[in-house]
Amino acid sequence: MTPISHYYHGKNRLFEKSFIVNYANISEKESDYIINVLSKIIL
Repeated sequence: MTPISHYYHGKNRLFEKSFIVNYANISEKESDYIINVLSKIIL
């Protein structure tokens, strides 16, 4: 499993973020919220 920080700080952030959105079939706004919540929990 790839750490959230990889998607958040990686060089291909935009590409990988769009991949997450497409894969999960959720809106970009929702994915931002989910990533922010998860990163707060992890960090």
